[in-house]
Amino acid sequence: MPLLCVEPTLADLQVQSTITQVCQELGLSCISMPSRAGHDSLEIGRMTDMGMIFVPSQDGLSHSGEEYTSPAQCTQGAQVLLHTFLQLDQIYLD
Repeated sequence: MPLLCVEPTLADLQVQSTITQVCQELGLSCISMPSRAGHDSLEIGRMTDMGMIFVPSQDGLSHSGEEYTSPAQCTQGAQVLLHTFLQLDQIYLD
């Protein structure tokens, strides 16, 4: 018997496409993938448009004490987030 059951929340298509566009503009590779982890986005996505940006972890390890993402990749992720917000700000103003 599950202790907690939270329905999935889909990421907004406009947010997803903006993240992809920003990655392309910055010359970064990207893939679209589902997240099966429990994130705040499960609840936030019920109130407003939502998307998620993941950065690579060495050896693909995530949610682990062994997880490592280089400072350069963290910086790239932060740049994607910044430019995504700037572009979405222009879209949502209209």
